[in-house]
Amino acid sequence: MRAAAVDLGTNTVRLLVGELATGGGLTIVHAAQRVTRLGEGLEATGRLNAEATRRTLEVLEAFAAEWRSHGAERAKIAATAAVREAANGEAFARKVAETIGEPLAVLAGEEEARLTALGVRGGLAGLPADGVLVDIGGGSTEFIGLRAGRPGRVMSLPVGVVKGREAFLDSDPVEPEALRALMAYFTDAVTPVRHALEAGSGSTLIGTAGTVTTLAALDLGLDRYEPERVNAHLLTEAAVVRLLEELGAMTLDERRAIPVMEPGREDVIVVGAALARVIMEVFGAPEILVSEYGLREGLVLELLAG
Repeated sequence: MRAAAVDLGTNTVRLLVGELATGGGLTIVHAAQRVTRLGEGLEATGRLNAEATRRTLEVLEAFAAEWRSHGAERAKIAATAAVREAANGEAFARKVAETIGEPLAVLAGEEEARLTALGVRGGLAGLPADGVLVDIGGGSTEFIGLRAGRPGRVMSLPVGVVKGREAFLDSDPVEPEALRALMAYFTDAVTPVRHALEAGSGSTLIGTAGTVTTLAALDLGLDRYEPERVNAHLLTEAAVVRLLEELGAMTLDERRAIPVMEPGREDVIVVGAALARVIMEVFGAPEILVSEYGLREGLVLELLAG
């Protein structure tokens, strides 16, 4: 059986079609993603705006055609921070159901984290038994404590790259003072998470989603995005510091011209790099183990198991 899942995030919409591999695991049949910035302006208005909604529905229609053409028998569309926080999130969910013919599941932060952990375990060989799994998103960041290889305590923090961009950064290249203010905000937000997870200094960090995978591709110097090389890459603190400095000094056009920069990520990658740096500093972690797998893989694996 084949199953399809759509991870409908604040910044990016991700599609995956997969089937169970012989002997277990997941075989990826088809994958695609598009930046639609569904959460654009949400921080200021508390609502999903009409243009972002239109862009997202167009991509969902295209993705529905793709998963059907690849023979998916079951499908699930799951929304995260933008929809669960928006005052008109329920109206958007109804619109998705009317347009696509599939219901929209709005995940709580804890459920998002559980499914992300399931996906990462399915695709990252040698996952550390103990550590902290971090999913930096557009509207929220999830932290999952791993104990003996299983998810433990979960925390969903309402900070992300789209929110950070809209609240703190309004110029490119980035103004140093604005970047310092952003990082101070992130530090105040992340520090209680480390204490709540009871994570000691030097904790092993595992990172998933577009920020860390893009930083990994840049660190590897890739001319095109190669998932198999990004997966399991060790992103060091020194590399994140270097990339934050380099990216922050660029204009939007210069970032847009980077071969592995996904269209629509060029204006939020500095925020993501800043958040990754802060997380590493707060947790005292010298590196992040990068996972190409995440929420959409977890959604597919759960569909196939059901």
